Amino acid sequence: MASTLNTITYGVAWFVVGWHAVAFVVGGAMIAWEHFTRPPEPTPEEISAEADAYEARYGEAATRQIGKDMYDERTANGSGRQYRFLRSVSGELIRRIIARNEASASGGPDHAA
Repeated sequence: MASTLNTITYGVAWFVVGWHAVAFVVGGAMIAWEHFTRPPEPTPEEISAEADAYEARYGEAATRQIGKDMYDERTANGSGRQYRFLRSVSGELIRRIIARNEASASGGPDHAA
């Protein structure tokens, strides 16, 4: 009886060690695959150019449209690969809106000094 329990315990221990080894190899391969297949980070020039294009195409509705495009990219309608880029473009559009609002509030022609 003791030798049977010892054999079972020894087998379970090797199974756990093997499971962890396989998980380590597969996990490392998945991390490497994701690292080498991820699209490169967009440059600030690319982000700014896309923000310009959104403002030219949609005007005041550019932030609404970028939000819709981001939603579509995150759901079943898109591949999900462009989401990070669209998020960066969205941030640029928001920065521009804030800068315009601050400029008009601090020194616009309607501002009484």
